[in-house]
Amino acid sequence: MVNNIKFYDIAFIGHYTKDTIVSAKGTKIVDGGAF
Repeated sequence: MVNNIKFYDIAFIGHYTKDTIVSAKGTKIVDGGAF
C-alpha cells in the first residue's frame, strides 16, 4: 500500500506541480515550486 501511495504522489502531484525555475545559473526544474 505504501508503494502505491508513493507512486501516486510521483505520478500525480509530481506531474502537476512541477515548475521550471529560470535563474542566472540556468534552468532548474523543481516539484511544487520549492527552491
